[in-house]
Amino acid sequence: TAAYDENRGCLENSGLFTAMRDAFSIVVKQQMAANKKSMPILDALNANNNAFIEALDEIAGEVESNCLGYCETCSLPLFEGDQGFHEVEAGLYFCAEHSPTYQDWESAVADEPEAYEDKAARERGLQEIQEHLDAGGSLTDKITHEIS
Repeated sequence: TAAYDENRGCLENSGLFTAMRDAFSIVVKQQMAANKKSMPILDALNANNNAFIEALDEIAGEVESNCLGYCETCSLPLFEGDQGFHEVEAGLYFCAEHSPTYQDWESAVADEPEAYEDKAARERGLQEIQEHLDAGGSLTDKITHEIS
């Protein structure tokens, strides 16, 4: 169905619903083929399979309409209010688990000065890192915020 098209948004990229739907369909079809006849329980499962697929399509559509993006590392769908990291300029999202650390940021500032358009932006980055450390933070802390 359309909700499982690979070229659509974040939910489909996670593959969760497609895998569930396909696994359920395969089991029902295998059982029906193995028994070579219609059995009431298998007929009921087949009818439930269709209802299950329709429910997944409905859920996928609802999730898709509210999904802001998906984690670049694990494809977890991210919604408004979730904790994570959004690199606005590049349009990249990361879940809280896969968000960069302050050490990642410090390395980028030190090793990739050309990534900053001006020296002031680079200095602000270094200052924010230092403020985090001065407040008792660690370089290994994840940089997360509420996704919006």
